Amino acid sequence: MAELADARDLKSRDGNIVPVRFRSRAPKAVNKKNITLKALNLQGFLGIQKQNSAQAKLRRTNKEKGGLTMNITKNKQVICIAVICVTIVFSAGLLGQNIRIGLLSDSRVISSRGAAEQSVKALNASIYVEICLNDYSIEDAKNKFDAEFNNIYNCVSDLVNTGFAGCEVENADALLKDSRNEYEIEWVDDKQVKVKAKRYSVSNTVKIHTTEVESAQKLRDDIEAKLITDSLSTYATVSGVRFVYPDVGNIKPELLEQSYIEARKAAEQFAKNSGQSLGKLKTADQGFVDLTPDGYLQTARIVTNATFYID
Repeated sequence: MAELADARDLKSRDGNIVPVRFRSRAPKAVNKKNITLKALNLQGFLGIQKQNSAQAKLRRTNKEKGGLTMNITKNKQVICIAVICVTIVFSAGLLGQNIRIGLLSDSRVISSRGAAEQSVKALNASIYVEICLNDYSIEDAKNKFDAEFNNIYNCVSDLVNTGFAGCEVENADALLKDSRNEYEIEWVDDKQVKVKAKRYSVSNTVKIHTTEVESAQKLRDDIEAKLITDSLSTYATVSGVRFVYPDVGNIKPELLEQSYIEARKAAEQFAKNSGQSLGKLKTADQGFVDLTPDGYLQTARIVTNATFYID
């Protein structure tokens, strides 16, 4: 600055002129480094201000977008809820209409089940006595078998003819087999020993047929006991009794009719208990015949499922 005047006139509070003396001061040297730092600080401050302003603007924009998105989401939810409500109301209307139509048409029905069974007596019975023996040569096997078979056949025939009526005894042709094994392993004194095999076998069967099915089991037991008593059971094996039953197709119509009657009886009782009147048959299925053998008797059982209208 230029030098100031040594004295200037200044007024005091009471209006008097007071001379004031100022000292002149020389100008200070300019520090360029400080000016540069201050300029940089100012630029940084202005940059921060711009950045903050941009961030604030971005936040405002996002907020506005978020509000718009929220509004859109809320609108979608409202629309979805409205659609669901309309669907429920529409479905309920259809369901009510279907129920009403069903009640007016054929939904008033009663389903029941009826069973019928019948015991069927076997037509006949068969007993088989199987004879089989082995030997080293064909000739020895045949000779031995013929003698053994004749004794067994005569024993069975005599028993049947003396104690059981309505029986028939027969036999088939003998069967000769060759195992083609010349040796076989046997245990001798707790050791396995290779011995010559009885490779030839002869077999035949004595067949006893009877119409007296009630006594067929007793006949079978007596034959087995007689063979043991006469020492003829070594090569003979007595089978169980095999019964032959009539064709189930002959009795199935009768069983179906009876099972239908039982099903209708059950439905009538149910309708009576509920104060209703049973109408005509709507549907019925013909069940399969279940067969349960029990000795010379066989139980045939059938179940029918039926559905009736209610008047």
